[in-house]
Amino acid sequence: MKFSIVMPTRNRADKLACAIRSATRQSFDDYEIIISDNCSTDHTQRVIQEHKTDRCRVIRPHEPMAMSRHWEFALGHAKGDRILVLCDDDALMPNCLERLDRIVAAANDPDFIQFECFTYVYDDGVSEDKGSTIRLPAQLKDDFRRMDLERSLRLAFWRLDGNMPKLLNSAVHRRMLDAIRQKSGRLFGIWAPDYAVGCRLLALSKNGVRTGPLAIWGENMQSYGPGSRRDQGILRQFMEEHSEWMGTLANTPYPNILTVVNVLFDTMEIARRELNIPKSFGIDPVRFRETMIDELKMYADRNVAGAAEDMVRVEKDLSLVQRQRMLSPANWTESAAYWWRRPCEKRASRSYRKSPGEKTHKFSNILDAAIYAGSLKRAA
Repeated sequence: MKFSIVMPTRNRADKLACAIRSATRQSFDDYEIIISDNCSTDHTQRVIQEHKTDRCRVIRPHEPMAMSRHWEFALGHAKGDRILVLCDDDALMPNCLERLDRIVAAANDPDFIQFECFTYVYDDGVSEDKGSTIRLPAQLKDDFRRMDLERSLRLAFWRLDGNMPKLLNSAVHRRMLDAIRQKSGRLFGIWAPDYAVGCRLLALSKNGVRTGPLAIWGENMQSYGPGSRRDQGILRQFMEEHSEWMGTLANTPYPNILTVVNVLFDTMEIARRELNIPKSFGIDPVRFRETMIDELKMYADRNVAGAAEDMVRVEKDLSLVQRQRMLSPANWTESAAYWWRRPCEKRASRSYRKSPGEKTHKFSNILDAAIYAGSLKRAA
């Protein structure tokens, strides 16, 4: 079997149907779908029974699991040569597996294929674009390129932005998953499973490729990432499901502050230690604190206890780090590169948002958005 689509889900029955249907409607035959229900208490099982096909296998752990352990449980049932994770609020384009199979042959059996993803903002999304909308270009690129894995790993740590191969945006060969388990003793880290496996893939892979969009990510308040940036209660609930969580983060400059970026910092530092990644692959201290301040401001605006005081503390540290960077001769090269790169990144971000032919579309559901995106013409 060539591909396994693993679908972990819990209490998102209203969004799950579109994810299942996007997986069952692939223009490709050699694959399986594994739906793992993490002890949902809503009508998830009814939705699964209504939309599953003979291609689907439904599994369920004996008790509710933290996300990392549930993903580990679900992936343990996959039989395909290449594995990808489809979350219950996301969707695959109908030609996703067909294109991945072509790339496997053309790229000489890479360790992983990372694909880009568009973002569909649900009605309860946290971005500026709301109301079941998605931004799409007039056409998509139809190519792939080989990745510089060392540079990609360095950027993944420096930026801390998640633009790395994860099971959410990659088809990963099972030999790489076996290599990660052998090296780390587990596939995922303690906290954020997507970031944890991304670091491990870049550090241990020998060849990987990147291609254009093949999936749609859903953004909504139920999503742990976007939702937790607006509501600290979602993040705290996520952390408290882990038996390892004792109320502090051991590997960050702010062990007692609970924000998404601080959890990601801790996740990647754990991966660094396990894989013996050099400290020169460092997380940018300025970018890290700027993101911390942005999240703490959201919490402070919602009157989260202690958020305003934490924000003031991080702002003072940010000023200190910026002065040290400017005054230390050892950091002049790094500082110059940082301040040169900032406007370039902002220009690139603006140009992406306003790329020629790109329009904001409204769809009644994420499946329709995925079908439409899959029908776009692809430039050679």
